Amino acid sequence: MRDGGGELVRLEYRTAPSPHLYPVSKIKLGAQLDRDPLVHRGRVVLATSDRKLQLLGAADLQLVANVDLPAAATAGPWAVGNRVLVETGRKQLVCLDPADNLKVLWTSEINGHSVAGSPLSVDGRLLVAFDDGRVVVVNSADGQFGRSVELGQPVALGPRAYGKKILVSSIDGTLYRIESLLAAEPADGSGSE
Repeated sequence: MRDGGGELVRLEYRTAPSPHLYPVSKIKLGAQLDRDPLVHRGRVVLATSDRKLQLLGAADLQLVANVDLPAAATAGPWAVGNRVLVETGRKQLVCLDPADNLKVLWTSEINGHSVAGSPLSVDGRLLVAFDDGRVVVVNSADGQFGRSVELGQPVALGPRAYGKKILVSSIDGTLYRIESLLAAEPADGSGSE
C-alpha cells in the first residue's frame, strides 16, 4: 500500500486483540511512483518518476535490484510468464528478467502507440494490443514483431484467453477473436493479415 507521505507499506491482517491491519514493513520512496506497483513471484516491481524500475522483496520491501529505464514508464509494469514488461515514453516496450536483477532482455520500438492492457503469453510468444487497434505477435526471446492485425478501432483491454479462444475488447465493447494470429506464418513471409 502507498501512503500519502511517500512510503510504501506492507500490511498484514491480524485478529488480536481485534481485527486490524498492521504495518509489517515500510520503505521511504526516493521518487514518486509513475505506475501502480506489481507483485510478481514474491517480489514487488516499482516504476518510479526518476526513470527507474526497482525490484523489492515482497516480505521485507528491501531493494533487490534497480535499473535505469530509457524514459519514464508510461504503461505497465506487467508480469508475463517469468518476465516483466514495461512501456517507456510511449516509444519502447522493454522486457526484463526479474530472476537476473532486472536484466534487460530486449527493447522494441512501439512508434508512439501505447500498449492497451496486459500482454498475453501464448506458446512462447507474446500478444500485444495497442491503443490504435493493432494487435501484434511479439517473439518473447528477442522482441521482434511478427504477424499483426488492425481491428479498425481503439483497443480497451489487452488480449485474454478463454479456453482456446483469445479475445481483445475494443472501446465500444466489441470482442474480437484473434487466435488466428498464432497460426503458422504464411509461406510468402508476409506478417500482416
